[in-house]
Amino acid sequence: MTFTTSPSIPSSLSLPPSTFLQSHPHISRLMASAMLFRPSPTSPPQVLLLRRAPTDSYPSKWETPGGSTSDRKDASLLAGAVRELHEETGLTAKTILYPVGMLDTIPHTLSNLGISAAEEGAKNEGDDARTVSFLETGQTWGKVTVVVDVHEDLDDDASVRVRDGEHDRWAWATEEEVKGGRWMDGEEIGFVSEGVWRTVLEGFRLYAEREGRRLMMRFPGKADKGP
Repeated sequence: MTFTTSPSIPSSLSLPPSTFLQSHPHISRLMASAMLFRPSPTSPPQVLLLRRAPTDSYPSKWETPGGSTSDRKDASLLAGAVRELHEETGLTAKTILYPVGMLDTIPHTLSNLGISAAEEGAKNEGDDARTVSFLETGQTWGKVTVVVDVHEDLDDDASVRVRDGEHDRWAWATEEEVKGGRWMDGEEIGFVSEGVWRTVLEGFRLYAEREGRRLMMRFPGKADKGP
């Protein structure tokens, strides 16, 4: 699958996974994830979340599309994120926009959020790829997440098709729903881990920052100083 990249994407993400790992010798394995936002002129933006199947690991927990990556499967980390997005949702990436790390400041306590302890000691690596590392099954993993734009019309519900056996539901979530860990109807959103939750929140922060900057460049206007 072909895709373009914005200037905000560091060159390290275009490297094969094994080459990327050479600069992160403490990390044993890599994951790549794609984050997708749906804007609206009349309501807050939403992020695409997938719910893991009841028969899979971390059953019925929510996450962004993604999975493990290696040289055997992917020419680069970006290719891994694009592949995982297509396999898990049927969506085809058009442009890779920017990387997302993990929110440093937790907005409130984690109580009643239904977050599992799947990722122990998750931390930002501080590199240009905004890698998040965590300990799982006795190994240190690294995860890179990128925000993408896709070819499909996201207002068409038929565009998203989850893969049986891996995920059983998909949904668009607002920042408020993610922060509170509940859908608007009161149903709990239990995330795979605190790391995933904080990464989604960081994605919303960056999305708002970049969207605001884009609108300022498009409609600079003049200050209204009154009479």
